[in-house]
Amino acid sequence: MRHSIVNSCVKAFLVGISFGLGTITSVAIAVTVSATFESGDILTASNMNIIKTAVESIPHWEKSSVDAYFKSNTDDDNTGKVGIGTDTPIARLDVRNTGTEDILNLYDDTSEVMTVLDGGNVGIGITNPTTKLDISGTVNATAFVGDGSGLTGISTNLWSQSSGNIYYNSGNVGIGIASPSNALHIDTDYGIAFKISQQGNINFTFENNGSSGIFEIIDNSSKIHFEPGMDSYLEDGNLAINATSAGTYELFISGDMYTSAGCDGCSDVRWKSNIKPIEKALDKVNKLVGVTFYWKSKEYPDRFFHTGREIGLIAQDVEKIIPELVYQDEGYKFLRYEKLTAILVEAVKELKNENDELRTKIKSLE
Repeated sequence: MRHSIVNSCVKAFLVGISFGLGTITSVAIAVTVSATFESGDILTASNMNIIKTAVESIPHWEKSSVDAYFKSNTDDDNTGKVGIGTDTPIARLDVRNTGTEDILNLYDDTSEVMTVLDGGNVGIGITNPTTKLDISGTVNATAFVGDGSGLTGISTNLWSQSSGNIYYNSGNVGIGIASPSNALHIDTDYGIAFKISQQGNINFTFENNGSSGIFEIIDNSSKIHFEPGMDSYLEDGNLAINATSAGTYELFISGDMYTSAGCDGCSDVRWKSNIKPIEKALDKVNKLVGVTFYWKSKEYPDRFFHTGREIGLIAQDVEKIIPELVYQDEGYKFLRYEKLTAILVEAVKELKNENDELRTKIKSLE
């Protein structure tokens, strides 16, 4: 009696045999084979080759050495799709899961490295992911897209979160530098290193609860040092107040200056040499011409001149009479008004002497 093994037989024979990548347990396949056997025949190696040939001739699958690959109907057609769990795949690889088993497991030898669970959770380095993406290990990315407004539960070993605040209290923070030496250390080779701006008001506060609070701004060799209760100073640089540039002046003030204790100037005799009295001071004063004027503030906006009427002297005129009171910088002449005091003192003394002489002469005529 002969038995014919047809499609359905082999199909039934192969149901439960799985097709996998790197595993012997995956999805079932069916092939077509036709062969006849006598009753009681034993399947020989030759007969087994019939089934082997049928399996190897599954439509659209090709073999190259130990590799297998899928092609469409023709050699030039690369539009074919593979379905696992579906006979109508809509993607190059379409995996459908109607049960509760895992959708995908990837192994490195015996270690599971990636898992896709039935509900869609993806695990990398973890076999039982509890979120849409659960990673055990370090993530290296060139960019993350989004503003992060929906992120919650952010936690690291360094930064902590409290209500709407984030803080760090385990050491120094560096921006642009890998080894910060202060609580906040910013190092940049370009642009503005630190800027705080607020609409309406600008609040910039440094507070120290210890015995001394120091705030320094350092640019190469220049330094601005603030220390409450101690000396604050500008080191190796010029300071402008109410202006954008101090020019060549150590202190440039656009506006009035007020002091309740006066301004001190160096005057100790031990610092001076070749001391001589001022001669003919009254004659010099008589040659000076006091004037009223208006600054050309629109023509020279960088000088920050006042717009009201002023009184003073003309530097070029004073230079002809008392050159020691005038100096020049950037092509313009400046007048040291404070040094005019010495001239006026001596002029008053000369005037008094003349007055005393006149009194003596009048008295002798009486």
